Amino acid sequence: MKNYINMFLVSVFIFACRKEEIRDHLIDSRSITLEVLDSIEIPFRHKFVVHDLDPIQKTVLFTTPGQQPKIILADFEGEIFATLPTKEVFSGCFGSLLAPLKIDGDDSILAYGSNAFLNFDFSGKIQSCVKHASGKLLESPKLAIEEGIEKIGNKHLYINQGLANIDQKDKNIRRELRLLVWLYPENGESEPFVQFPETSIFREEKSFFKEAWKPVFTVVEDHIFLIFGTEPIIYVYKAFSPYSMVSSIPIDLPNFSYSQLVNNHSSRLNYFEMPFNSGKILSLKRLDSHFIIAYFPGVNSLYSKKQLGISTQELNSLSRKMAKNHPNRIAIVDLEGNVINDFVPGRLDPKSMLLRNNELWMLEKLDVNVEKDYFRLFRVGLKIEEK
Repeated sequence: MKNYINMFLVSVFIFACRKEEIRDHLIDSRSITLEVLDSIEIPFRHKFVVHDLDPIQKTVLFTTPGQQPKIILADFEGEIFATLPTKEVFSGCFGSLLAPLKIDGDDSILAYGSNAFLNFDFSGKIQSCVKHASGKLLESPKLAIEEGIEKIGNKHLYINQGLANIDQKDKNIRRELRLLVWLYPENGESEPFVQFPETSIFREEKSFFKEAWKPVFTVVEDHIFLIFGTEPIIYVYKAFSPYSMVSSIPIDLPNFSYSQLVNNHSSRLNYFEMPFNSGKILSLKRLDSHFIIAYFPGVNSLYSKKQLGISTQELNSLSRKMAKNHPNRIAIVDLEGNVINDFVPGRLDPKSMLLRNNELWMLEKLDVNVEKDYFRLFRVGLKIEEK
């Protein structure tokens, strides 16, 4: 009987090893990368910030920076069909913009302001202005296409405001943080939710630098896929109450180097410069059966040491050199967390990923040394080839 048991266990072990070999062979037998499927070229020679894109209405929404910004709408042929001065559109009840503008249905744009939710049509006519039930919000994040609001049913998902205003070294406050928020533009209500999982590094009795855990997320049907800043783990949550965590998927990014801790007695310079040195996840999307992860790989300690005691001009020069030698990357990852490919995506800007109607769009990477009278957006897909 003992011999039969031993033979059975050996068989199971051999089968498991064989299964692992087959799985590894399948991963290694495919070449997966991004390919450009379509493009939009918009004639515009000034500075711009793309906020949203709608493949159904074939509309691109972007703004100009500066003291008198404008909201601009263009079609997929590149023709600009509306230019709206923000001074006229954003009424007194609105406040300042807290998130990228969102095309929110047929001929409607949603603006999330510090005082209220504002809806207006493509001509700039106000449809509604609903004040926040919780009062005025203070945080003003950067407006980037990859940090937009996501709509699920009648509610909208976004990063909880105010994360950058807390003392990030305070471990007690960190434990109680609600990192995402449901927004209800129809009545002004909001519902913060999702705390750090018990297994997260951000639960540890240690300090972290400013915005080390800023979330990036994507939504697929009734699940939220979430990464906390410098922690290369995809946490999967249900998108309905009680928003329980379903699973976690560790990602072993081959070029990722992050500085997760800050000494409580570290200098102020070191504390605020670490975000520029440490690896960080910039954007997360899921396309078909793969995750597309944009990330900054981080820099080595040599650059960190060079920062100490240098002037602002020297620091800017060093930062440009760091960006050139350590460009943002794209990792294509399967649903089990295996990295299938990892690369610098040429002319595509990795952090600009936008997923709309199951289409993945990315901006063309800007060259600061080349002035153009247009900008491009590319629709990209996964190109899978057998080796």
